[in-house]
Amino acid sequence: MNNLSRRRILQLGAASGALLASRPELGRLAAAQATPAAGPPITIGLLAPVTGVFADFGDLMTKATNLAVEKVNAEGGILGRQLSVIAEDDQGDPAVATERARKLLVQDNVDILMGTVSSATTLAVLPLVNEAQKVFFYPLDGEDKTCLPDGSTNPLVFGLGDTPQQRLVSFVPTIVEQAGGDWYFIGNDYVFPRSVNAVAIDFLNEAGGTVVAEEYVPLGTSDYRPVIDKIANSGATVVFSTTVGTDGVAFTKQAREGGLFDRMTVTGVATFAPEVYSGLQGFAEGVLTADRYSDQIDNEVNAEFVAAFREAYDYQLPIGGTAAACYGAILLWREAATIAGSFDPEPFAKACEGLAMTLPQGDVEIDADNHLLTQHIYLLRIENDTYQIDEDFGEITHPGHEGCSVV
Repeated sequence: MNNLSRRRILQLGAASGALLASRPELGRLAAAQATPAAGPPITIGLLAPVTGVFADFGDLMTKATNLAVEKVNAEGGILGRQLSVIAEDDQGDPAVATERARKLLVQDNVDILMGTVSSATTLAVLPLVNEAQKVFFYPLDGEDKTCLPDGSTNPLVFGLGDTPQQRLVSFVPTIVEQAGGDWYFIGNDYVFPRSVNAVAIDFLNEAGGTVVAEEYVPLGTSDYRPVIDKIANSGATVVFSTTVGTDGVAFTKQAREGGLFDRMTVTGVATFAPEVYSGLQGFAEGVLTADRYSDQIDNEVNAEFVAAFREAYDYQLPIGGTAAACYGAILLWREAATIAGSFDPEPFAKACEGLAMTLPQGDVEIDADNHLLTQHIYLLRIENDTYQIDEDFGEITHPGHEGCSVV
């Protein structure tokens, strides 16, 4: 993106952020009384699990998307067209996600689709996206899902979350150096934890570490005490958790109560996501994790986003990368549509390729070859109800379509 465009976004964002912070009702009024649209509304289909194990993620996705839509509408929309959102609850279930995605794509005929949390639900939706020939952005971290079965890039699919390769390449050797190389891996039994752990094990081996054990439990497990007893007696120096959502909260609480944190370093990804911090609060102090985002990031776009989010929703907990990605997606779409002069799928998707700009998480660029976001990865420490940045590992690009789960 050219510098003039970036300055324009920052200037617009700062002005609207100050206005909404002082008089939030004016933002809603401006959205309602915006300049007459240059065409019919652009309809966004949002698949967000607001019930089920991933409900915390879905709630934040919905809040951030609506906040960004209100902002962009107040500033004239996209190509003069206002935005509207049709949201569906996929419940974190692949069968439900398929049904709800079909409704959005066929019955509602949305212009663009965003959403899903788990890899299983994302993979379930992809065939419908290809059939409908609509652009799809998934905002969550996880393995690459932008490829086609032949290894080429799906022209309609973009991933805003970081991949395990991006998140772990610097994080794993950092933890080995700080806490030792004998690792116990525990995760839920589905695509995401297994793919993350496979990558982590590769990096662990490169760092000279050893896998003490690798164990998976069903999603929805509530009693982790038998597993925690095994970990405590395993001789491991590090436990790396990829238990997710409410499972991760249950694991963390029981590990803290069972004294596991006193015996070894407890770390991981997804388990300690800010999205579930309401459940982790008081149990995850001092944990080191890696992520693409912290609400402590110092840039103007993030300052506006954080202030507007807290004001709109009276939200005082840490804000996570899911919300930042959904908010940032709307800003990316506005810029790409401006470049393309169109929101039609083919020219719009082409304009997304190589697009670079500053979003809440920092400087990003959509890789033109694999449609994944090159972005910063941060070493974060949970401390005093915040995710403090211990280190910025820099902008990291995913290698090709390594580890793509589309078959």
